[in-house]
Amino acid sequence: MTKFSVKLYVRQHAAWANARVRLALPARHLAKGRMTTDSAAAIGAIESALVSLLEDTTFARLLLAPERVGPTGIGGFVGFSAAPRGEIGGVRVQGIVSVTVQSSSREGLDLAFKAVVSKLLGASRGALARAGIHSLRMLELGEAIGSADESFERDVRFRVHGEHRQLPASAEGVIEEIPIRLSTASDSPAEPPDG
Repeated sequence: MTKFSVKLYVRQHAAWANARVRLALPARHLAKGRMTTDSAAAIGAIESALVSLLEDTTFARLLLAPERVGPTGIGGFVGFSAAPRGEIGGVRVQGIVSVTVQSSSREGLDLAFKAVVSKLLGASRGALARAGIHSLRMLELGEAIGSADESFERDVRFRVHGEHRQLPASAEGVIEEIPIRLSTASDSPAEPPDG
């Protein structure tokens, strides 16, 4: 195979592969930055997932500060859903999670704080995956702070990478069958002009 024919083959193959991608996905998914699910809903879903991991613990508040939010895959397209039928959209979320623990005593604060950290860092990979969390890493342990009203609080921060997927709300229209024989205007005989 000559150098010219190799270059020609590579160009043809690349064009063919690009054509296949464009045929496989709707054109609206190829637009740059297209997201099929709402960013705010994705952030809320990741926050809710983290709260669910902290079941049976006592904490005052959990806040996710997003650093990066973007579509999963090509323009937010993840795949097709069988029931309901339609497209699955996805949004990736990366950010800093801050969890604040409060207690009326220093001993109670230490116990509650340890429980929160253990729940998040001790979660199994399966539990994290079911919650849509790809990775969770501790960044900083805050110092215990006491106030005049005998309340104590302490913060801990984590870096989180997560993904929120949204199924279609209702079944979308899908072409089940394409008729091969179609009658068009050119198939019918032309009528003679009046006169």
